[in-house]
Amino acid sequence: MPGTNVWSVVFTVAAAIIMVLLIAPMVNMWRRYVQNADKAIEKGVEPPSWTGPAVMTIVAIGIYALAITLGWNAMVNTTASTEVKQKNPAAVQEQKKVQESQVPSSEELNKARAEQKETQQVKPHKEALDSFDESMKREAEKIRQRSLNEPASPEKK
Repeated sequence: MPGTNVWSVVFTVAAAIIMVLLIAPMVNMWRRYVQNADKAIEKGVEPPSWTGPAVMTIVAIGIYALAITLGWNAMVNTTASTEVKQKNPAAVQEQKKVQESQVPSSEELNKARAEQKETQQVKPHKEALDSFDESMKREAEKIRQRSLNEPASPEKK
C-alpha cells in the first residue's frame, strides 16, 4: 500500500484491540446482571442494583477515551518525527532559503517600524497644521471680501 502511513494502521489496530478488550467484559458483566435479575424476579426477590454495572461501563468508556487520546498523540508525534528524519537535507536547505527570502531583513523591519512610529506621531500635528492653514485661508478670504465690499471710508482723525 504505497502512501499508507504505517503508524495510522498501528493506531487503528490498537484502538480496535482495546475496544474489544473493554467491550467483551462489559457485555459479559451486563449479561450476568440480566441473568441475576431474572433469577431474583422468578424467586420474588428484589433484583440487584444496576448502578454497579453502569459505573463500570462509564469507567470503561473513560479508559477507552484516554487510551485513544494517548494513542493518537503518540501516533502524531511519531509520524512528525519520522517525517523530519526522512526529509532530504537538500530539500530542507531549499525550504529554509525560501522561508528566509520571504521574511524581510531586520533592517527593513526596523526601518518600517520607525516610519510607522514617525507617521503615527507626526500625523496628528500635520492634520492640526493643515486645518489651521485652511481656517487662516478662510479668514483671509473673508477679510478680503469685506474689504472689497466696504466702500472706501474716510480716515478717522
